[in-house]
Amino acid sequence: MLKNIFLIIFAILDSFVGVNFRSIPTTSTPSVQVVDSAFEDRTFSLVNEERVKAKLKPLARNVQLDKSAELKLQDMVDKGYFEHISPTGDSPWVFFDRAGYEYHFAGENLASDFSSPDSFVSGWMSSSKHKENIMDPKFTESGVAVVVWKGGRIYVVQHFASPLSD
Repeated sequence: MLKNIFLIIFAILDSFVGVNFRSIPTTSTPSVQVVDSAFEDRTFSLVNEERVKAKLKPLARNVQLDKSAELKLQDMVDKGYFEHISPTGDSPWVFFDRAGYEYHFAGENLASDFSSPDSFVSGWMSSSKHKENIMDPKFTESGVAVVVWKGGRIYVVQHFASPLSD
């Protein structure tokens, strides 16, 4: 019954917001919805537009960083938190390691309660710490993951890094 209610809510949200969803199974919570890759791609593009405006090189998309961002989101859903450090003490860097990404420098941006990539990238650019990650010239690669969770709220994780091989 609860699953059917979630499906109806997400179908309504899908038609209203105009994005498609795919499920991620979770171990201890109802299924969350991962927004389709176009939503993630738009986030990535907007971040690069901000870098280019500031005369910085655009970031390269990295599938391992996409995976680390997805692992972080999954951990937040499974443990019910929205923080850089998990309730069990795991830092963001744990998820880079779990995705097999070896880095020189790394950073993480989180967002929630925004309705679109344009709105949360704008929010990041209004926050000195988030903007610092976006504009850090040491970062050369990035990955992003987006989910709809907790009553239809959108959550975003973007990981930034410079690979160890650079």
